[in-house]
Amino acid sequence: VLLKRLMDRGQLTLPLLMRKATKPKALDFNNKGLGDNSIKALAEVLATLPLVEELLVANNRLTDDSLAPLFKSVAAMPSLTSLDLSRNKIDDSSEILMAYLRRPSCTIRRLVLIEADIDDDECVVLMEALSVNSSIDYLNLSHNLIGDNENLNIVRPDLVTGGEAIAEMLTVNLRLKHLDLSWNKIRMDSATQIGEALKLNHSLQTLVLKHNAFANIPSQKVGDALCENKSLTMLDLSFNAVAPPAAMVLANSFKFNETLTLLNLDGNRLGEAGSEFLLGALRRCQTADRKLRITMNNCDIDFVDKSLFNTLDPTGHYQLDMSMPYARMVLSELIRMSNERGGCRFSDVVLFDKETKSRRVLTISRGPATGEQKALDDEKDWEKHLAKAVATLSKIAKLRGGDFDDDEVVSAMRKLFNSLDLSPSDRTIRNVIEVVIDDGVVTPDEVLNNIFVFGFRTVDRDRSGSVDVD
Repeated sequence: VLLKRLMDRGQLTLPLLMRKATKPKALDFNNKGLGDNSIKALAEVLATLPLVEELLVANNRLTDDSLAPLFKSVAAMPSLTSLDLSRNKIDDSSEILMAYLRRPSCTIRRLVLIEADIDDDECVVLMEALSVNSSIDYLNLSHNLIGDNENLNIVRPDLVTGGEAIAEMLTVNLRLKHLDLSWNKIRMDSATQIGEALKLNHSLQTLVLKHNAFANIPSQKVGDALCENKSLTMLDLSFNAVAPPAAMVLANSFKFNETLTLLNLDGNRLGEAGSEFLLGALRRCQTADRKLRITMNNCDIDFVDKSLFNTLDPTGHYQLDMSMPYARMVLSELIRMSNERGGCRFSDVVLFDKETKSRRVLTISRGPATGEQKALDDEKDWEKHLAKAVATLSKIAKLRGGDFDDDEVVSAMRKLFNSLDLSPSDRTIRNVIEVVIDDGVVTPDEVLNNIFVFGFRTVDRDRSGSVDVD
């Protein structure tokens, strides 16, 4: 039927119109440059192809002349799940598509609109449709014009930008899992709102934001949202002018976020402080169950900003705006260090209220930990675990000498190792136990010395007997 319609229109029938054996339920016309007449002929026969699941018409020089009838036919295809309209000029005909996306009967799961001439106004209409759509879980809007109206939004605050509409959609959409917004112009307030929206989104797993202009504050908002977001597994912020303070906030979010496994920060000026925080997060959060990746290719990591927070030298006077994620991150680090480091304490804490312009002096002092924090502190109390390990080892030494097979002593030694942030194998623990109880007399110094010896042997792979070898 399609061939007849093409011949009636005087169109050349080419082998490229044949379905491929690898995708028998797909009509792949991508990058064929067919033009409006051929696609209008296709639109007329789509109703006779109820089993088609993929319709790919990217880069075919299409305009509203063919897209309008095509969208009407698409709405009548009961099995269609994937639609690629990239690199075509979509204008007024988009209203037909948007009406279909709003329907409960919409079956499309994958929608690709790369370089489809989508500006802020068209993006707003699309996001309104997606706010009620319950089928689409993959959306690619890369290489479009989203963000062109951002400067206009400054003088016209009532104007809704594409980025703002995307943020609003993310707070209510429960289906979308993959969103690609790369190579647009999302920045300023729109970028900030997208960052804040991630706090309320619980479905999105992949978010690609590369080659936009999130810069410092919006990127901080994204990092702040990651502390609460429990669904995102991949985030791409490459080439977004992410500043060192934002990189530090992103790194700090890994203390609370357990789902993100890939963070791409390529091509940003992370600075020395930002890169150090990120590497620290990578080292701290990398576990057997979680393979975390943070990429920093083509980044400026040599830049030094002495005004930024330094965990190695935290002494100083801090004036923190608690509405900013970076300031909240700094305060949390200061509180952590005052709890964990014996020489760290707050000398004065003053709370200033901007609205009332009032000042209040706060008294902060150390006290006994309770609940989960107490349990965590007990786990890290190496002196307590050392005393228990010595007592258990002494009992084993007196009873059986070097011949032992006792879970109690292994458990006691494992807790001691863990309190020192070490995670040796059972074999290593048993080797340490054998050496310690060999003499029959167990002392705290002997236990710690043997732990150090076995730790040193682990890192001394070249058996040089020294840490640094010339």
